[in-house]
Amino acid sequence: MDNEAILAIVERVRTTLEAIEPEFPMYADTETGEWETTTDGNWCPGHWIGLLWLSTVHSGNDNSQFRRAAQAYTEAAGWNQLRGSLFAGMNYRYAGFRAADLSGDASLNGLGIRGAAHVRENFDESSGIVPVGSFGTSGLERHAATNGRTVAAVDALYTAIGPLWRAASVTGDARYLTIARCHADTHIHWFVRDDGAIWHKASFDLGSGDLTDQYNQLTQTADTCWARGLGWSIAGLVDAYNATLDQKYLAVLERHIEYYQRYTPEDNVPYAELGPKAPKIFRDTSGAALAAYGLVRLRGGNHSVVTLREYGQRILSSLVEEYLTIQGPLRGQLHSGCYNAVDDIATNHELIWSTYYLLVGLLARREYSSQIQPWNEPVE
Repeated sequence: MDNEAILAIVERVRTTLEAIEPEFPMYADTETGEWETTTDGNWCPGHWIGLLWLSTVHSGNDNSQFRRAAQAYTEAAGWNQLRGSLFAGMNYRYAGFRAADLSGDASLNGLGIRGAAHVRENFDESSGIVPVGSFGTSGLERHAATNGRTVAAVDALYTAIGPLWRAASVTGDARYLTIARCHADTHIHWFVRDDGAIWHKASFDLGSGDLTDQYNQLTQTADTCWARGLGWSIAGLVDAYNATLDQKYLAVLERHIEYYQRYTPEDNVPYAELGPKAPKIFRDTSGAALAAYGLVRLRGGNHSVVTLREYGQRILSSLVEEYLTIQGPLRGQLHSGCYNAVDDIATNHELIWSTYYLLVGLLARREYSSQIQPWNEPVE
């Protein structure tokens, strides 16, 4: 089933490319398959570039179309505007470090190192965290921070630390390691709630670095849990554990998953909000894809790791069996993604980032089942 799903997603990448090139896709109508696009990728160009590189390797046919497109989109992405934001590292990771691994072009590591350097520049010493920064996120404009230097987001654990650990291994610069550990530890204190849920945003004093407020922006109920935010935290904690084998990161992961399972339907795909008071309106495959992507990449063989990894595999299976279109003109579409429930933007759509995480998760699971070291960056 996984091989069929992988080929279906690659086919969706091909049909999307032919429909929208040179625009970047963000989200698509699940009935028509028509994409909302941007000229530069906005906050997520790396997901599309990453899908193109993955398709280059896993298409099984002439891959020149995907390789050419991956190179062209890398040139066209809005790197300069990403530089001052929490999204910089993640996008450089996919278009740089991971692209180098997939393509065999070692020069692309330089793009990854550049992204890690931007994360390092953005790091706030007083608080010990990478703040939101300044960026106009398409579809979330109303929620832009008034001062991005004094606001942090749950997303930034995942978006920041992976490229930092990889850059440390490539350059030998221990400062990248210090920042990654510091950011991960601050994240746990600021964003992880006692019951395993997360806060979306946290504000802090720029002088002292002290936490001043914790709140949600993308939930319709103030004290519920944003499902995609929980997915971001899960994926980030997996990166932290894989790089350090520190049990405290694994312990927080277990709390997250206990909460996720408690408030998620039997098919393991959450609504856009979790919690006892959360509205059950929109399912969100993006939250599920992120959680699965994180869990199936966990390294090691101890009981906790194996249990978490197996749960990630169950989430993957549900996404493939219930939410991925395998046949027809929209073959390879992962539906039921919710981008922004608060403003009713793309609440039941195909989301380009969800597709990326599903594909990487499937490839990781396939390699585990073949008893091959899973596809991933080296231990960072």
